[in-house]
Amino acid sequence: MQANPDNFDLVITDQTMPEMSGEEMARQILQIKPEIPIILCTGFSATVSEETAMALGIKAFLIKPVEFKKLAVAIRTFLDERLDSFRPQPTSDSASPDV
Repeated sequence: MQANPDNFDLVITDQTMPEMSGEEMARQILQIKPEIPIILCTGFSATVSEETAMALGIKAFLIKPVEFKKLAVAIRTFLDERLDSFRPQPTSDSASPDV
């Protein structure tokens, strides 16, 4: 992520990991690429709640076991939002008046 942040469109992480928490990883990623959507999965966490995750900038907070459909919908939603942000927006000049 640090070397090539533009190679990533979305991050899915677990809260409990050996070297650092998903919350800490999200903080570090968002410092590098603030617009990237992050999905945080957790079975139980006394340190992070959905509210604290959202306040941090995490886009989705999923409780394990994660339902495949919920994960798929979250991924599709965030990737579509990113795609839409790159599409040119119509301008008022592009509208042709009826004559």
